[in-house]
Amino acid sequence: MALPLAAIILTNLQRGQLSRCEADGPWGLRMLITNEIAYSTAFLDVGYAPNLSVLGGEPGCSESSPERACLVDNALACSEGVGEGWCSSNYNSYRYNIQTSSSRVPHEDFWISASPTKASFVANDGDFWRRFLLLRAPAKAVAARSYCGADDGDPRVGAERILSRPFSKAECLALRSVWAHDRTAGD
Repeated sequence: MALPLAAIILTNLQRGQLSRCEADGPWGLRMLITNEIAYSTAFLDVGYAPNLSVLGGEPGCSESSPERACLVDNALACSEGVGEGWCSSNYNSYRYNIQTSSSRVPHEDFWISASPTKASFVANDGDFWRRFLLLRAPAKAVAARSYCGADDGDPRVGAERILSRPFSKAECLALRSVWAHDRTAGD
C-alpha cells in the first residue's frame, strides 16, 4: 500500500516542481515589464531602457540615473545583457534579455525574452495503471516554456524549449498572449 502511494506522490511532486519552475518565467517577465514602464516614466527624455544592464546599479545603489537605474538586482542586470546577451536571475530558473529597435534616445520600444535555463526530467505519465503497478515509464526531458513581452505590456507564451537566441520583436508579437493561453489550457 505504501509503495503505490509513494509513487503517486512522487509523480505529483515532480509535476508540481515543473509547474513552479514554469511560473518563474512569467513572474520575472512581468517584473521586467513593470520596471521598463517605471524607467520610461522616470527618464522621459530617454524612453525605455535599451537593455538589462541599464536597469541595474552599482552595489549599494542609492541614486538612480539613466545609465544605472537601480531597479533590478545586479545578477539580473548583468553587463552581458546587451544585444542578444542573456542574464540569469538568482531567484529563478530563467534567463532574460531586453532589446530595443531604437538606436538613439528616446528608445520608443522594447521587448523582453525569457528562456528556461535547463530542461527538467519528468516521468512520462502514460496511464494510471502503469503508475499504480509501479511499472517504470521512461523519463523525458521537458523544457519549461519560453516567454516574451513587449512595450504593450502583454506577456506572451512561446514553445516548450530552451532558446538559443532571444526572440526578435516580430517573433515576440506573433506569439499568443499568456491570458489567451490560460483560457484555452483546458481545451
